[in-house]
Amino acid sequence: MAQTVALARVSDVGNLSAPDSIFSQGFERCSPSNRVAWDGGGDGTSWADPANWEGDELPQDGSSITIESSNPQMIGYDVSLGATRLDCLESTRGIAITGGDLEITEFATVSPEITITGGSLVVTGILQVIGE
Repeated sequence: MAQTVALARVSDVGNLSAPDSIFSQGFERCSPSNRVAWDGGGDGTSWADPANWEGDELPQDGSSITIESSNPQMIGYDVSLGATRLDCLESTRGIAITGGDLEITEFATVSPEITITGGSLVVTGILQVIGE
């Protein structure tokens, strides 16, 4: 059974910025508009590999991202991506941010974790991180 990793203001966590948001339990679906899905057809782990995305194109600003995969490896978001501004992110795989700037304006849910060792994650909506 999935459980929430922590209940705390997101602004209290490392390189994370999300005023008035909290890690919370529950689930909300992203809007289907501008949806881009992960198909893992490239190296299977790099956000920056266009072949990992449906249509073999990287998600553009304003996209709603869906990553559904049983692969336990984390997906790497790195400095080569620069800055990306998404409306929404739903992922059943962990996200490892090692560089670059990822912003989510509406809603994000990630399971089992997000790690940030470089770059930044800014969430101006709601962020759910659901542990194992």
